[in-house]
Amino acid sequence: MTDLYLAKAQAWRDKATVWCSDQGASGRTFVRRVLWAEIIGNTVQLRDVPNAVRWTGRQIPLAGWPGRCRSGAKPSQKTGQTRMTDATRTVAGSPMVRQGNVMTRDRKNAGAGPSASPELIGAARSKLDALADKGAQERPKLARAAAFSPEERRAVYRAIHERRDVRSQFLPDPIADEVLLRLLQAAHAAPSVGLSQPWNFILVRDQAVRAQVRAAFEATNAEAAQMFAPGQRALYSALKLQGISEAPVSLCITCDRDRGGPVVLGRTHDLDTDLYSTVCAVQNLWLAARAEGVGVGWVSIFRPGDLAQILGLPERVVPVAWLCLGYVKDLYDGPELEARGWATRQPLQQMVFSDRWQGEPPDFVKTEG
Repeated sequence: MTDLYLAKAQAWRDKATVWCSDQGASGRTFVRRVLWAEIIGNTVQLRDVPNAVRWTGRQIPLAGWPGRCRSGAKPSQKTGQTRMTDATRTVAGSPMVRQGNVMTRDRKNAGAGPSASPELIGAARSKLDALADKGAQERPKLARAAAFSPEERRAVYRAIHERRDVRSQFLPDPIADEVLLRLLQAAHAAPSVGLSQPWNFILVRDQAVRAQVRAAFEATNAEAAQMFAPGQRALYSALKLQGISEAPVSLCITCDRDRGGPVVLGRTHDLDTDLYSTVCAVQNLWLAARAEGVGVGWVSIFRPGDLAQILGLPERVVPVAWLCLGYVKDLYDGPELEARGWATRQPLQQMVFSDRWQGEPPDFVKTEG
């Protein structure tokens, strides 16, 4: 019986929380959910914990056996249950009584539990310690926050300052899958409010789908041209503002407004922080693409609902960015809109205030070259 339980502990190690108490010492938690293990003297006691109980994942002292142990139970996300079920009340055949968040062994109906030899107890402890070490290795750790080397810093700032919005310099060369994977991994590494990760990534290579997207752009772009004054209208119409057909692949980055549930840490009072998070993913991908020599063009001129209809997005999901991706031979040495006379980049001194809106900028910004 004990060997069977230990084998089960090993098999469930990647999705189970295992609690281990050695002769009444403090408990320790490793991994995640469904198994409870105790080694008491020459007895190995294990039991299954149904999904109706979610353990908190923190260390919870066990006050010895027989006696009390805190359950730390929270409602299940699936069932909403918090009560202890019959299966939860039994440890190696010994019933448990729950009082609030305390579980106490029912001494009147207590069973002895399976016994084992010292060798088996030692083997059990070794297995449980190994699982504890594995869980500790998988948990995030603090690492030394040293600065990058000068060469690494230059590479980061080069990617930032040489990033361009590409529209007409795309080459037909395909992007290798391993490069696309690195770009998606960079986007997925972006910060997000409450670690909600509200983004999804839709890779679009299908020519028919891209043709629909281009038609939606052209209809909207014609309307946009009429919104500018006559002096700007001719220049606007001369600008190439998309590479939907020319780029070998397009990527739609979306935001799931329901991701994380109705209440998300950090989003309680500003519901648009999930959109801001998704834009961080866009910027991560854009900078990584520059490092890979891949050009990116953000096409934003669509009517509300066009992309959602074409891509079949559910109502809760909104498109944040349609990106055209492809290798490029040349890049402008500054923003293309500046090169074409549409606008100019404003000096940093005009963008930085101190302490309040339009407060005097600090001296180190005033002297910025």
